Amino acid sequence: MRKTSFILGLSLLLASAPIVACSDGDNDDNNSNNSSNNNGNGNSDKKEFVKFVNSSAEYVKASIDEDSLSSFVNGQYDLNFEILRAAADDLNDNAMISTFSIQAALAMTWAGADGKTATEMASTLHFDSKTHEALNKINGLLAEGNKEAVETEAYRIDAAEIKTSNNLYLAPQYTWQSDWLDLLAKEYKTGVYEMDFASDPEKARTYINKTVSDDTHERITDLLPNNSITARTRAVITNAIYFKSPWQSTVHSIKMPMSFKKLDNSTVDASALETESKFEYMKDDAKGFQALSVPLRDADFKIMFILPDENKFNDIEDSLNGSFISSIFAAYSTKTVSLSFPGFSYHTSLQLSKPLKALGMKDAFSVNADFSKLTVEANELSIDEVYHKTFIGVDEKGIEAAAATAVVVAENSAPSDIISVTLNRPFYYVIYENETHSPLFVGRVLDPSKQD
Repeated sequence: MRKTSFILGLSLLLASAPIVACSDGDNDDNNSNNSSNNNGNGNSDKKEFVKFVNSSAEYVKASIDEDSLSSFVNGQYDLNFEILRAAADDLNDNAMISTFSIQAALAMTWAGADGKTATEMASTLHFDSKTHEALNKINGLLAEGNKEAVETEAYRIDAAEIKTSNNLYLAPQYTWQSDWLDLLAKEYKTGVYEMDFASDPEKARTYINKTVSDDTHERITDLLPNNSITARTRAVITNAIYFKSPWQSTVHSIKMPMSFKKLDNSTVDASALETESKFEYMKDDAKGFQALSVPLRDADFKIMFILPDENKFNDIEDSLNGSFISSIFAAYSTKTVSLSFPGFSYHTSLQLSKPLKALGMKDAFSVNADFSKLTVEANELSIDEVYHKTFIGVDEKGIEAAAATAVVVAENSAPSDIISVTLNRPFYYVIYENETHSPLFVGRVLDPSKQD
């Protein structure tokens, strides 16, 4: 049987435009903005191209025990590094992914899966019976840590911002399961829209890409590539997060460039930053690495730097998982550290079907995919491709990070008083929420001279 396409897009960036799928009436501005999209001319007598659909189900703040949340976060780290290793052949020297974004979109998809499809997705993505509550809890903490945007010069320099949202675009031709839609509203605050993909697939793709671009301050553009939406597209799920924060301690830009030693022992010049303060720090001489966490504004979020010893990068990279990261947190002690590190800025683009299949998530991409909890026409749906894009920028002002993911389901066819740490060789980093240690972004820097 022919499989009908549906796209699940998630963008790990600011999501201001989408409307929450709860009847709380707090998105009137977004409703009015989208009402002008009736076939692009605002004529209410014609069929609307995009129409907001209010849900009677209301968001319920999650209550989850500490052990279950800790287990989920450990799985987030596992999946981060599993994907990075599985996708190694397709990655550039500098690379970053956001499993937070990937898991959020695929968790909403997984809620509509059943049988072998659901089992394989859970195993590959480290999901269990507490997954929806865990993501609900983390999203709540991110919302609490957000500093509301004030469009002034002072805000752009000094403010911290972290926002997320989830949205669902549905073709009106399908009958969508109410239990699935209710779960998305209750756990994810998912805004639900009808979108007439069949009438103009390119308009649909442009609409979604423009929303992602706007919501990420144009850090992620063209998330959905040409021909990714067709007349057979039936749904698009989006998760969005945008992150920006200044440093808590003063970071200085140094005029003299840093000499950075690459894995092949050649060197490149990189812009140099430095700071000195009390940081969480640890060193493991046996394994051959050191790590420290640098607080961002209000310490709601931090960035962890993992610096392997010379000639130890590959060994440490192969060892990275949730348990490895947990051991770092357990070994931390507060030390005065003089830190020198390169500024860096880059984008990562990745297609995730290959690594996800390699990790065991195969059925969802096949003609045997079972999304019977998603729609009564589930036997027509299977995942075709998963697109993922990220951005990271680090300078003396702070950190800006963003990511976007689109899941396309297509028709089947040594200690001292002051410790000196210099990140002048390849290293990993993790930007995480401080209370749960949940990772928002995980990446590596092999050549900071490559900026984009």
